[in-house]
Amino acid sequence: MEELIPYITAHTNFKRTTESITSLVGMNHFKTIYLEPDSIVKDLITSHYKTNDGTLKMWGEILEYRLWNSDENCTVYSIQGDVIGEKTFEIVEAETVTNSV
Repeated sequence: MEELIPYITAHTNFKRTTESITSLVGMNHFKTIYLEPDSIVKDLITSHYKTNDGTLKMWGEILEYRLWNSDENCTVYSIQGDVIGEKTFEIVEAETVTNSV
């Protein structure tokens, strides 16, 4: 299994209504910050927030940031770049659906 390269995602107040999956995928890069070696997380977060005036096109108001170090665990940061906590997510494997005719 490949090692995950840490990255940051901006989390917003977005609620999907009529947006197509294609549009969402196309706009997803606005929510992601890729880390360079020796990056300072707080600086990346505050710069991203300021550059976007606290709002992402289509996604809405930025509420928090999450630094992903694995598929299941992330560190949660405020919009000021301060650590607010940790979150763990359970990975659920997709079941294979078969059609019986």
